[in-house]
Amino acid sequence: MALETASGKYYYRNATPITAAPYTIAAWAYTTSATANQNVFTICRAGRNTDFIGLSLNGNAAGDPMDFYSDQTGTVRSCITANSYTANAWNHCCGVAASSTDRKSYLNGDTANKGTSTLSSVPSLLDRVAIGTWFGSVADSQLLGGICECALWNAALTEPEVVALSKGVAANRIRPQSLRFYFPGVRNVVDLRNASAIISVGSPGVIAHPRIYQ
Repeated sequence: MALETASGKYYYRNATPITAAPYTIAAWAYTTSATANQNVFTICRAGRNTDFIGLSLNGNAAGDPMDFYSDQTGTVRSCITANSYTANAWNHCCGVAASSTDRKSYLNGDTANKGTSTLSSVPSLLDRVAIGTWFGSVADSQLLGGICECALWNAALTEPEVVALSKGVAANRIRPQSLRFYFPGVRNVVDLRNASAIISVGSPGVIAHPRIYQ
């Protein structure tokens, strides 16, 4: 079973293994909404409204794309896919930052419709991982459904590796030497890479998990 996310139901930890490029951020997200902006998986600066990175499903934008965003001192750089997410279904979300000026976003492994950004963004003092929400000063725009297979690598994954993730290969099977955070979301609220607990908020439940190949 995967872990539920909803308004007031999310997860976080006040530490992050990733603070600068290169990195890859990925997660499987289930949503019941085609109209709401929903944060999937983010790295934030606790107590601040600036300096963060993350993935969101933009149901309030034309075309319902996924956004891989980066904020530096209040300037947000978006990297938006050209394809659409599907409501009431699992969607694979991935952002790859090869450098501060080379970011790519992938929704469901669709490399032909990836988003790109070459605008510089260097968030500072990142110190919180948030799952199913953005959580800088306050938690905002929760994912309305469920989440699993959240992962962070301190490397820029290749497109074939991103596609493999979208086909259901488990995150710990992709570039394991570079994997720095792994939250499979299978009942237990824990980062398996570091054997550390994640805080859950709002007593979230569980939902059916997508097929993942270990």
